[in-house]
Amino acid sequence: MNLGSGAGHYLSASAKKYALDSAVTANVDIGLDEGNIPNYYQANLNFRLPFEDNQFSCFFASHCLEHIPDWESALQEWLGIAGRSVVVLPHPLNMGQLSDKTHTRYVSQGWINQVKSYPGGEVYD
Repeated sequence: MNLGSGAGHYLSASAKKYALDSAVTANVDIGLDEGNIPNYYQANLNFRLPFEDNQFSCFFASHCLEHIPDWESALQEWLGIAGRSVVVLPHPLNMGQLSDKTHTRYVSQGWINQVKSYPGGEVYD
């Protein structure tokens, strides 16, 4: 499962790599898809997702968690529907995060360490 895949014409480089891979059985984001993303589901990543527990073997979430106010609940939800996780976070020294109004927190090394403390996944910054 690819969380935060992008929607419509917006696909990041990492989303393109995963969203268009035939092995990905679900691409999930908050926006409306224009029909170009296979297996697309529109959902708010901060709430219960429309999937069963352990439905997926792995989820990939690149640059999503810093946009979610209750990131701990969201991460627990994601870990419940996938046995393994790969989470990519912005680097703490990335100055672009200062101007991104959709971030709900500043990504610090301390916060990254908190995210890394959750079992069942890999976290990259």
